[in-house]
Amino acid sequence: MMNEFFRELFAALMVLAVLGIVAIPMVYVLVWLIKKLWKLMVGFRIFTYSIGFVVCIVLVWAYWAAIDRQPRDDETWVMASAGLMSTYAVRSDNSLWAWGSNRGGRLGGRAMISRARPLKIMDDVAYVYATGSSAMVIKTDDSLWQLGSDGENHKILEDVRATSSSFAITNDGGLWEWRFGNRRTPTRIMDDVSAISSRSVHTMVVKNDGSLWELGRSSWHEDGTIDRLGAQTWIMDDVAYVSTGVNHRTVVLKTDGSLWTWTSTAMGREFVKIMDDVAAVSAGFGATMAIKTDGSLWAWGGNWSGHLGVGIRGRDAVIREPAMVMENVAYVSMGGIGARGADRAHTVAVGTDGSLWAWGDNRRWQLGTGTWISRRTPVRISG
Repeated sequence: MMNEFFRELFAALMVLAVLGIVAIPMVYVLVWLIKKLWKLMVGFRIFTYSIGFVVCIVLVWAYWAAIDRQPRDDETWVMASAGLMSTYAVRSDNSLWAWGSNRGGRLGGRAMISRARPLKIMDDVAYVYATGSSAMVIKTDDSLWQLGSDGENHKILEDVRATSSSFAITNDGGLWEWRFGNRRTPTRIMDDVSAISSRSVHTMVVKNDGSLWELGRSSWHEDGTIDRLGAQTWIMDDVAYVSTGVNHRTVVLKTDGSLWTWTSTAMGREFVKIMDDVAAVSAGFGATMAIKTDGSLWAWGGNWSGHLGVGIRGRDAVIREPAMVMENVAYVSMGGIGARGADRAHTVAVGTDGSLWAWGDNRRWQLGTGTWISRRTPVRISG
């Protein structure tokens, strides 16, 4: 037993000796290098000045980001659109502003980096629709443009009055479809269309006679032209507007102001009435927002990111019945498009007085508050 103990002790001492032989010279060399570098940097005052400059920059940025900027009286907004970690809004002077993540150039050609506060992108804009990776813009001359993707702005179509994802409605009621990417060749696929809503692979169309149709996926040639139209399925009549969400039911606003959805059963679709006196609706990632005729904003559905604005969040925070969020709302848009939208959803709204509000996830500055702090209730945004 004693011999075995001494053998183990001797082996441990040998290991320590080898480590010491290797480590001690390395430590001495490292200390020598640090001393030399320290003397060099201090001698030329580079290190001291550099640290001071960096600290000043960080302090100035932190102050600018943290202050609560008061909105100016001339900041009036007319509409806004929430995308995936980015937001777009149009002012009353028809200028387009964007903020949030600029991954893939989704904020437009003028934005070089992601933005924590609104940045002016272009003028003469009447409408903007945020997609998962960019945005579609209708200018005051009725031309349709795509922002982002490759950091440039691309003209898609003329004489357009409405757009959603890769679809557009022209002033004569024609519905056009194209593929995202480098090959943008619009193809007319339907006539007499008044409204369109498309999220992911889910597309719904309202025709001039008030009928609601579901469009199947089309197939495409390699050159970007259409090969085969998707199926067109009639759903219901007397529809004024439709909004499609991701992982949530389609919501339909009928001509009498009632809001409807449906569930699929073995017997077919079972239609469910949600509420009356609705003026506008927006379906997002697993949730829905509705504006009633009195200007009150209501929300229901999943609230993982706090994007319902009711003061709570979490995967168990599901609002099963409509809850009021705020009053005096003229426009609302829910974001969080795409596979990661559940964790990164946010909402943007425009008040009847032209004020801009946002809430929900903010990890990519998509709320426009100047910080990374997410909000569970509406916060006013300044330009």
